[in-house]
Amino acid sequence: MRRPFLFCPAHFCTLHPLAQVEKFLAIFQYFKENLHTQITRCAIVTEWILELEKSPAAEFLLSKYIRSETPISKPYELEIHYLTKESIAGFEANKWTRIKSARRISEPGQNWFIVFHVDINTLAEMTYEFDEESLQRFLDQSSKVMNETMDKHLKNMEG
Repeated sequence: MRRPFLFCPAHFCTLHPLAQVEKFLAIFQYFKENLHTQITRCAIVTEWILELEKSPAAEFLLSKYIRSETPISKPYELEIHYLTKESIAGFEANKWTRIKSARRISEPGQNWFIVFHVDINTLAEMTYEFDEESLQRFLDQSSKVMNETMDKHLKNMEG
């Protein structure tokens, strides 16, 4: 039986990105060598938070991403999700990008944050057998794709 394995204890997520990859690869090797586990899928997920200074996040997203003719007025929250299919380091992958307005729990009336959630994962219908080199290659290329994605969105917001 295949079981998904998720790893993200609090101390791991606060490490420098390079240290995170090294730690992940060590865990990968341990599972592969000691538990005789096959890694058949891989994903990398990040969240980026942007604080706005001048306008509510939902209205800002509306103005940057949705046509002005759209009959949406003063939204309390706004979310945009889209999926692209890409080949990353020789693996077919989904790239989900989710963009949403957000607010602090302590200030529910203020809507000054935009959250970008970027999720790159190999296709569920494909089975791969990752080794350390291919896993490293996938993570490296996925990181580049994520940074390029964020750069495009940040440039869109400046304009």
